[in-house]
Amino acid sequence: MAEKYSVISLFSGAMGLDLGVEKTGRFELLACVEKEPSFCATIRANHAKGNLPKNLKVFEGDISNLDPAVVLAACGLKPGELDVLVGGPPCQSFSTAGRRMATQDPRGT
Repeated sequence: MAEKYSVISLFSGAMGLDLGVEKTGRFELLACVEKEPSFCATIRANHAKGNLPKNLKVFEGDISNLDPAVVLAACGLKPGELDVLVGGPPCQSFSTAGRRMATQDPRGT
């Protein structure tokens, strides 16, 4: 099998995009960054159940307060060594840019 590409995910949410990338078998998800505590709780619960990569690093907080060098170092990488950076689009029914109707919005169920 071909070498796997290293991946760090930003704005990970509940990791739907990330899991899709991981399931291709071509990518190794090393870390995720998410600021919403409820999503981070979901990520940690799924990680504890073995549903996420064993060595996944979870960074909770506002990305603007996070030093990229810290994230890379936690993944065993140096600047320039990361292969892929993915970013999840906002969930429209929960986004602060929208009406925030959450589960009242059909897109949020």
